[in-house]
Amino acid sequence: MPRIPISLAASTITLLAAARVAWAAPPPEPEPSFERAPPPARDASEAPAWDWRHPGPHPNDGPAGWGLHTGDTAGDGRNLIFLEAGWPDVSVGFLHGVARHLDIGFRASVVYGVDFTRTVSPGFELRVPFRLGIVQARYFSLMAHADPGIKIDYLNPVAFYGPEFPFGFEAGFHPTEKITVGLGAEAPFSVRTSPDRTYFTPLLGGLSFEAHFTPHFGVSYVGRAGVVHGFGTGGSATGFGLIQQAAVIGRF
Repeated sequence: MPRIPISLAASTITLLAAARVAWAAPPPEPEPSFERAPPPARDASEAPAWDWRHPGPHPNDGPAGWGLHTGDTAGDGRNLIFLEAGWPDVSVGFLHGVARHLDIGFRASVVYGVDFTRTVSPGFELRVPFRLGIVQARYFSLMAHADPGIKIDYLNPVAFYGPEFPFGFEAGFHPTEKITVGLGAEAPFSVRTSPDRTYFTPLLGGLSFEAHFTPHFGVSYVGRAGVVHGFGTGGSATGFGLIQQAAVIGRF
């Protein structure tokens, strides 16, 4: 039987002992790292966080997200100011988003087209608009609005005045994030209480267009046409009614 050299046997025993120690020893601790850990993955069903001070639209809004004639409201905590001019008046207004789907504001107008007809006479109008968002989808929005107020007509020399109760609907189609083509219907009912009681029931409908150049600025055009029926103690009459107005809009 061959004899194993002592040096070879010693080397083998040493290697086996080292392997046993390495196998039994715990793994080394990782060196500390000062790199920022990546953020946790967001669930696709979770809505992203949103701050009302952010200039962009709400993540659940449609591409327009806001507007005067887009079918959208101003947005929760947001404000709209606008100057609108054409027929039958020149108006300045303010709208505040008290909730995501509800705006309240005021609108003051210098009127020269009496009851949306071709009759010209100076007057004044003050309204308190309420706008309620019904649908806010990616390519379509729908809104209802009511604008109670008071109107003064015929300031030469006797003032004709009384309350008004306009309401209507506006639908907006958003082909892009900055462009909206709208369709609307208006029923600006009013009652002239002095000097004689007269009721006016205009029924108007038509198209609108709105473009947003920045998250804070846009322009719009609205056109409505239809009939205006009036009746009272002096009889009744029906005429042609018209709205043609362009506006500049600011949002903050």
